[in-house]
Amino acid sequence: MTLRRKLLVIALPIVVLVATVGLVLVYYTKRGDALPAGDSFWGYRFSRTTYGDNIAFLEYLGENEKLNVTEVTGIDQSVADALIVQKVAVFRALFEKQRVGYRGQHTEYIECPDSFKPKFFEKAVDGGHLRYFVGFANERFSAGACSEEDIKYSAVNAFLYCADYTTMFEIDHFRSLDSGSARAPLVDTIDCKY
Repeated sequence: MTLRRKLLVIALPIVVLVATVGLVLVYYTKRGDALPAGDSFWGYRFSRTTYGDNIAFLEYLGENEKLNVTEVTGIDQSVADALIVQKVAVFRALFEKQRVGYRGQHTEYIECPDSFKPKFFEKAVDGGHLRYFVGFANERFSAGACSEEDIKYSAVNAFLYCADYTTMFEIDHFRSLDSGSARAPLVDTIDCKY
């Protein structure tokens, strides 16, 4: 592995983390459907914020749903695959049985009940490979609501690599459980023909 590639593998997660903070700031400054003109694909019209030459943050805020997409262009497939495998493993680990940091009288472990754990799926899409979790989120758009009273949204957390465009996407979609939306499920519209 070349030094450049090693640096990319190390630096990219840090850059993505820093850029995610930018997404939070964008969320609090741009609310509602009246977003400026931007990119349109997968049936959504996004606002776009760029970070450097190859990272973009796309956001759609609707009345009953929110969609955040991190787009990294010019990324080698082997690097993207390694990042996606790592992100999937970390996401899965969040819902595994964990020993608590303290030993209480009644609690030694915490665990999300199986009925609330996100379900993992993989599928080939036109021009790429999609890996995604379907689960629930709380009112703060945090994936992993593990009790009935915490659930506010259905959540899709997905990872897509499009080889023809050397582009990786990290996708977080939240839809209100009572939205009554006629829109097709996001995972049925995602492809690499954007």
